[in-house]
Amino acid sequence: MVKNKTMSLSHQRIIFLPVEIVERELDAKLLVALEALERGYIVYIGHYWNLPDIAKKVNGGFYLYKAMTDYRAKNLFLPLLHNSVRSGVLDEEGLIFPSLDYYVRTRIGNGDAIPVLTKIYSWGAVQSEFVEKKFSIDHSKMVVSGNPRIDLLRRPYNKIYTARAAAINEKHGEFVLVNTNFGPGNYSPNFGFTYHEHMRYFGRISTPEEDAYYSERTKYFENLFFEYIEMVKQLAKNISPVKVIVRPHPVEDHEHWRRLLSDSPNVEVIFEGSAIDWIVASKCLIHTGCTTGVEAFVLGKPIFRYNPNLRLDMESELPNNLGVENTSIQELISRVSDLLDGKSQNSVSDEQKEYLSGWVKNLNGPYSYERILDSIDQDNLGNTTEYVDVQRLSLFYIRTLIRNTLIRLLGKIAKRCRVISKLSIFRKALERVQRFPGIKSNMIRDRLNLLSQLKHGKELDGIQIKMVGPDIFRVELNKK
Repeated sequence: MVKNKTMSLSHQRIIFLPVEIVERELDAKLLVALEALERGYIVYIGHYWNLPDIAKKVNGGFYLYKAMTDYRAKNLFLPLLHNSVRSGVLDEEGLIFPSLDYYVRTRIGNGDAIPVLTKIYSWGAVQSEFVEKKFSIDHSKMVVSGNPRIDLLRRPYNKIYTARAAAINEKHGEFVLVNTNFGPGNYSPNFGFTYHEHMRYFGRISTPEEDAYYSERTKYFENLFFEYIEMVKQLAKNISPVKVIVRPHPVEDHEHWRRLLSDSPNVEVIFEGSAIDWIVASKCLIHTGCTTGVEAFVLGKPIFRYNPNLRLDMESELPNNLGVENTSIQELISRVSDLLDGKSQNSVSDEQKEYLSGWVKNLNGPYSYERILDSIDQDNLGNTTEYVDVQRLSLFYIRTLIRNTLIRLLGKIAKRCRVISKLSIFRKALERVQRFPGIKSNMIRDRLNLLSQLKHGKELDGIQIKMVGPDIFRVELNKK
């Protein structure tokens, strides 16, 4: 063990980019990383559980987190600030929610984190104006930036999905995609507890009113699940031999879908890769209240909403105002059949575009990653004198490696044994493994080079990637 050895670099600019769910966030965070690298930043990117330990050892920098709950004020933002690391938040779940009050209750709370944050980035004006007014936030703290996940759906970056979508079509041919988000009514038994228990475990249920709401929510999505089973069966029968591919939400019981649809030969239940890959490859998307409805709209994909008993106190307003509404199975079958036969084309109304622009800032004009980095540069928020204690970092690496290896082992055991999965330590491990299976340096390098190719027509020159902890990487460009 090296003793009393340190690494000190003067006047560096550093940004920390934590990732919770690889398939949802990694490419978008790497788009921010690419812009930061080109502006001279050092980038630390990796698992959101482990990255704070690295950030606390660096004297300064800017930490871009995913949520601003009360819990994070004390356990993340204040400890970072004590180490001169300033924080900003771009809420990954700040776009889709049943109501603005629900969003505040579940994603912000009492607002304890707000005074500690330096910047709050919003998806669009709707979220920004509500949060700013609700908590009387200084306007200079709010940045209406949009989200880099939307940047990836715009040219030239949306070409990253072309090859993967082509591979899907080569295997499955033409298909209609059904994306679902029915976790409350079809919760996976792999977690070892019910959706209602999950809400209670994470503090979402603390009053009789909240208990009644989540009980009703469970029943609503259970009924919706069976409505979709019947719809998929009838649709598949009427459009055969074209496939219907059902892609459930990660927290759903996928085997439940497979069992109930097993008698439909042209139906497959598949959960693999990015949802965007499957949207691009599909002929159209069918959904209700799902984020993929927004993503499909931005991509210009035909969207059919199906829900015979829609309740906006249970589902989100935004995705249910995009695309074509269908309240009966026959109406839906007719429209999908016309699309497949070439009798109708996707039509996106100007009213829907205007409506979405209030929710999502970066549909056109400057990219979200540009707005985010501009705000950090303007206030010199990323400046630091990087100072890392190598001895402590080595201990952190070993400790985290052991912890991550144990978590993944527990997760594998939990997948194979439902009885064991009911134990708290196993269910936590299983949930973490499903969200973050791990990343490697070659994945970081390949994806950064692909994004650079799309942006500049060439790969990055002089990129250096160093693993500084399990699933944590330090990335910089050599200065010429």
